[in-house]
Amino acid sequence: MWLFLACQNPSPGTRPTEPVLPEPEDSGGSHSEAPTELTLEVVGLPDLAGGVSIEVTGPPGPVEVACEGAGERWHRTLPGPGAFAWYALVADADWSCVATNGTDEARAELRTPPWPADVPTFEVTGTPEPHYTLVGIKREFGEVLSQLLLVDPLGRVRWRSLAPAGFNVGCEAAYLPETARGPRFLMAGGEGLPPTLIGWDGSIDWQAGPPTGGTLWHHDVSMLPGGDLVGLTELPWDGGVEGFGIEQVVPWTDERTYVWSVQTAVDRGQVDQKPGPDPFHANALEWHPEDPEGPSYWISSKSAHQIFRLDPATGDVTYRIGVGGDFQLLETDGTPAPDSRWFYGQHAPEAHLETDGTWTVTVYDNGGGRPVSGPRFSRVLALQVDVEARTARLLWEWLGDGWYEPVFGDVDVLADGRVLVTRGHCPQCGGVAEVPGAVLVLDPTTLTESWSLSTGDPDHSLYRAAPLDPCGVVPDNQTSCP
Repeated sequence: MWLFLACQNPSPGTRPTEPVLPEPEDSGGSHSEAPTELTLEVVGLPDLAGGVSIEVTGPPGPVEVACEGAGERWHRTLPGPGAFAWYALVADADWSCVATNGTDEARAELRTPPWPADVPTFEVTGTPEPHYTLVGIKREFGEVLSQLLLVDPLGRVRWRSLAPAGFNVGCEAAYLPETARGPRFLMAGGEGLPPTLIGWDGSIDWQAGPPTGGTLWHHDVSMLPGGDLVGLTELPWDGGVEGFGIEQVVPWTDERTYVWSVQTAVDRGQVDQKPGPDPFHANALEWHPEDPEGPSYWISSKSAHQIFRLDPATGDVTYRIGVGGDFQLLETDGTPAPDSRWFYGQHAPEAHLETDGTWTVTVYDNGGGRPVSGPRFSRVLALQVDVEARTARLLWEWLGDGWYEPVFGDVDVLADGRVLVTRGHCPQCGGVAEVPGAVLVLDPTTLTESWSLSTGDPDHSLYRAAPLDPCGVVPDNQTSCP
């Protein structure tokens, strides 16, 4: 599944957004003849080390443009002379470009500049994966800096956008190949960052206004099939208690098409409001139009150690998966399991409907609040959830090297059944091991890692990551997308 922190499957042939170039001014009088000589100009783009602007002039007719460098070949066919941009080339590399119309050719050379020193360097171990990785990194100490990075399978940064001031890395990010205005990057959630759409040039294209009746957007946002964005919001209650809501918004118009508050479920006795200022702490939201019981939202409640199923048509929470919920937990052999085997303080559950009508739910289980003696631990696990039988059977679990992080983390199930795990790290949270965060690929059948990506710096916060199909992100890169 190519996701958002979730990313939708790109449509074939979609291309990154390109700068809109001004039309030539009409100076009046007679027009000059079309150029008879084919020319090619390639210029680097400011602040984007791997970005280039390409302009071809010459006689009418199709033109082939190709650039080679750093072991890659980029190619595009133009219907005629014109201008476009390529982003995400390898930085700090020599490129040789050629344009040809079948009769003549023109050449240009370029060296892309290196990234600034504040762009982290990634270490890669294992066999390179085909996907690109979209990841948010925040340096927590010294000069605090948050940035959204596109990283290739070899660990090379291909694109970045500096996050707005105050951005917390605990947010959702995604690449949206199809919005009403073309491909965009999406960020939202951390420290109230509203749903934000970013162009390939790194600039903010649009931001949502404040949520209805709430104070902040937080933690999660995604794009629905119709083009609306849906996200979690923070809703203050009396007595300083913090609730949460769900809100749908139409990009660029800011129209709100759906609003729901957890107060509805509390009033109807469908969820338990535990003591404390943050009794739910919703941190993930999934839309499931394929749900046999009707389209639904699945909400991760970290404080409740539960996943809620919400029927948006009625506003009812119809069942809860987790500690004290509506399902019996079973071990892999089908025998009853104690409550300590549930997930605790979880992040990023991802549910997939199987052909037999059950759900496979993969969870990043942080382990905060787990009632066990001895050292605490985090893990990744998968459950087979049978809604009709009201059972949740453990399929597998992975504890890695026994790390423990009470916050942050992410899982994304890949198309081949393996799992992209973002082993979160929160250096500013205290009480955690000084183990750098990492993005890795886990094989559930063998419980082994095949690839990992990390800055190796324990001062970097790392929360979520998204695997991206290179044919949707860089379709003109014939090396990544043959």
